[in-house]
Amino acid sequence: MHFILRNSLVVGGILSLGLSAQAALVCDSNSSVCFFDNMPLYNQNDETIGKDLLPKASSSMLCGPTSGAMVLQTVVNDVKDPAHLKATSWTQKTFIADTASMSFQARQNAQIRTMAKKMNTSPTVGTYGNYLTQGAATRKADFATGKADGVTTAYPSAFPTASYQGYIRDQKSPVIFMYGYYSRSSKVSNGKTYYSYTRNGGHILALNGYSGENLLIYDPWYAKKVERTIAMVNKGCNGSVCQNLPGNLSQRALIHTSGSSFYFMDMHSRLWLK
Repeated sequence: MHFILRNSLVVGGILSLGLSAQAALVCDSNSSVCFFDNMPLYNQNDETIGKDLLPKASSSMLCGPTSGAMVLQTVVNDVKDPAHLKATSWTQKTFIADTASMSFQARQNAQIRTMAKKMNTSPTVGTYGNYLTQGAATRKADFATGKADGVTTAYPSAFPTASYQGYIRDQKSPVIFMYGYYSRSSKVSNGKTYYSYTRNGGHILALNGYSGENLLIYDPWYAKKVERTIAMVNKGCNGSVCQNLPGNLSQRALIHTSGSSFYFMDMHSRLWLK
């Protein structure tokens, strides 16, 4: 599978980076649709990234740094006051200055490579969750916005469906998030059906916005734009059905099902700058 990442060791996250006063957020009159019109769409499988990180396109493990690069570039695109970005910062010196004169493809690949180094991403097994945080959330030190509110982490039960829309609309921040994909098995006992889930990997995406209940997603796997619905799934019994959701969580955010696979969001981590 193209998004297998260090299986049980990966900690997923939502990491949002934004200058809330300047984000290029486009919303309709009743705010049922909001999106970032300047988010670049990067391809984690571009063969010119380099063989050191992409030994073969069919097994790319670069979804973390690719999504991180898309989100950071979106924030950078909206920094209209140069004073908001420190001249000596990693973002300015390496992420921006070193790639400014390149073509879109060359800039994309250079940013993915440098973000992969920041995240300590392996070309064969992917990105650990703690390095996902180090590679993106710690970019707050590169900005001088007057107030850095910091980082929070929480399990999905703290994030009801409406919060995902709120992150974009209210914080005006693009988001990256990770989900795990799980296979489900069932058994019947005393007239009740019990489901259990086994995690088989994960994937990291950039959240560009929303349209009603659908999330507008920039998927770095061959640079696709997709829409996904989101629903909170309760842990425990629901009528004659009992869910045994993975992890010690009261709820999980379910964004997709495909055949016997179920795609649940994992632990969230969030940075916001104001």
